[in-house]
Amino acid sequence: FIRTRRYLWIERGSVHFVDGSAFTGVKVRRDSPLDVAWVSPRPAKLYDKPGGRVRKRLDRHAAVHIQSSQGAWSKLAGGGWMKTAELARTKRKEPPEGVGPTDRWIDVDIGQQVLVAYEGTKPMFATLVSTGKNTKQSETPLGVFQIWVKLAYSDMDDIDRSDAPSNYSIQDVPWVQFFKGSYGFHAAFWHNDFGHRRSHGCINLSPQDARYLFQFTQPILPPGWNAILPMPEDRPTTVQVRATE
Repeated sequence: FIRTRRYLWIERGSVHFVDGSAFTGVKVRRDSPLDVAWVSPRPAKLYDKPGGRVRKRLDRHAAVHIQSSQGAWSKLAGGGWMKTAELARTKRKEPPEGVGPTDRWIDVDIGQQVLVAYEGTKPMFATLVSTGKNTKQSETPLGVFQIWVKLAYSDMDDIDRSDAPSNYSIQDVPWVQFFKGSYGFHAAFWHNDFGHRRSHGCINLSPQDARYLFQFTQPILPPGWNAILPMPEDRPTTVQVRATE
């Protein structure tokens, strides 16, 4: 048997250990364009020209930088061409109404499964996410919200739901930030499927990305605190969740 941190006992044969995804996003330099994209949802080919000879194959989640796009093809800054449909691309957006020049905010593109964190008009960080499945019960809500609570860790489950085909219960999910009711950002240490919809409605990030975003958003959690409820004077971080335009 194995004892959990909550002093419960589980048969060893019913348990398997996970290390968590090593995937991490890209910090954007202040003098650099927002041109990053990732190979998604599967490995893809790099061509010497549109429809030409294959130079090499890039693994899923490999980051590339796009110089330009022409129809179904994208030219990479480092040379070579890739099919645009095989890339999850970032797109620069203007801040939502009410966001100041030094305020931090987050843009989530459901269609591309990408997230960009901004300070005013400047992109600071970009990464892949996993939003809610494309079902009525699991869709991530669209709109403009504000983070209403930050939790260093939180239990998550849906064991009270009888309409779900299966239930889940996870203890101590780290780096949680709710922006609409129980919808929010959090680390997902149980999968490496970023760039693909698979959550129950929240926005999953790799553990490293979730921690970065937790430290990026306003207000900062003071040392020794496990949670904070942002007040208006804290300029809480705005979250924009949208479908691809």
